[in-house]
Amino acid sequence: MALMVIWFSTTITATGSELYLQSRKVLDEEDINSAFTLNILLKLSVFIVLALCSQFVAQWLETPELTEVIIALTVVNAISCFNNPAVVYLRRENKYKKIVIVGITAKLMRIAVTVTTAIIWKNHWALVAGHATGTLVQFFGGYVIYHYLPKFDTSRISKQFRFSSWILLQSILGFSRDQIDVALTGVVMGKAELGAYNNIKFISNMPISSFLQPLTSPIINNIRELIGFTDEVRLRVNVTFLFLSILISPAVIFLTACHHDVVLIVLGPNWTEYSFLLAAFSSLYFFRAFSLVLNQVIILKDEVKKLFTFDFVMTMSFLLVVFFNSERNFEMFVWSLILLEFVSRLLFILYVYNSYFDSLSSFMKINVVPIVFTFLVSFFVELPLFDSNVYLNLLYTGIIVLFSSTIFMLMFCLIMRDQKEVGYLWHTLKPILVKSYDKFFKRH
Repeated sequence: MALMVIWFSTTITATGSELYLQSRKVLDEEDINSAFTLNILLKLSVFIVLALCSQFVAQWLETPELTEVIIALTVVNAISCFNNPAVVYLRRENKYKKIVIVGITAKLMRIAVTVTTAIIWKNHWALVAGHATGTLVQFFGGYVIYHYLPKFDTSRISKQFRFSSWILLQSILGFSRDQIDVALTGVVMGKAELGAYNNIKFISNMPISSFLQPLTSPIINNIRELIGFTDEVRLRVNVTFLFLSILISPAVIFLTACHHDVVLIVLGPNWTEYSFLLAAFSSLYFFRAFSLVLNQVIILKDEVKKLFTFDFVMTMSFLLVVFFNSERNFEMFVWSLILLEFVSRLLFILYVYNSYFDSLSSFMKINVVPIVFTFLVSFFVELPLFDSNVYLNLLYTGIIVLFSSTIFMLMFCLIMRDQKEVGYLWHTLKPILVKSYDKFFKRH
């Protein structure tokens, strides 16, 4: 429950100020200082309301000890109101090295403090201590990597608020949508199904939040100056999709083939009955990653309201699926939700392409074959058991899946070599691969 409170308090204060700053073609100190001011006003307001409601929330959840946890978290999260907004200059210039170092340091310190205090205290305060440590590292790290002291400035608050208000609403609705299926699983099914759904969903989301989301965030910098040039933006978006497909394809095949063993290792034998959930959630990786990229196109177009509308429609659709799920079959219930999100995100992608790029042919040409190949192998090809040892079987399967997927994608790119997207991707990756190759052999 403490984890849920941490997640909720962080999510509902995603004001979108950083997205606003990244999306501007021209950025000056007034923008930076206004974002800093708006961040303080919005976040502190939310945190104060959350603190005042802490006792009511704790009673509603029948967990009285949460009152102190919520108050402590509001104080900790209030620190993030004063983070250095000028770090966005590094992001705009694609100078992510220092940002990544601070982020990794914060995560490692958070884990170290959480584990240490958990051993000593053996209660939920270990999570709060870890969260506080990570927040402080991010706060001080921001000012270390970029020397700028923001000021209180209200000159451009109104303009930024129009943007941020929709981001804030989308964050709250997005959190609700992410949790509503978990809550409804508890209502419609039993406690065992609820626990399995929640835990395995959390595991399946880790590649999205820890890998794909940071990987796709720089795309906004690459298309910001070109947003008025439809063909160039479409080319870069398609190249990003192709690159993501190369990465996602082996991950989906591996998790689908080895879902039982992965759940066995991570959660234990009591949860293997529900391991199919991991295969189901992983099948959404393609369209979730694609949506992350297209979200940034919409943000650059200053049409954030459309993102809120999409989240609203999907949330209402989830409720309808639950309402009409009269059979109470857990597996059917899960696959209904997966199919609904799959279709919704596909329609969202098609809508964006039709609205901004005037053509679906380039999307279909580049993405259909890798996605179809992945799903055919994932759900219709049964990989053999390579070793009775679970760990060795995962290792062998991973190597074979990675090798096979790489060969397939290379052949696909070779066949499609006349397409601009393939040539663009090759010319982008070639210097990186050559540099890595030279560095490796110089060491050896």
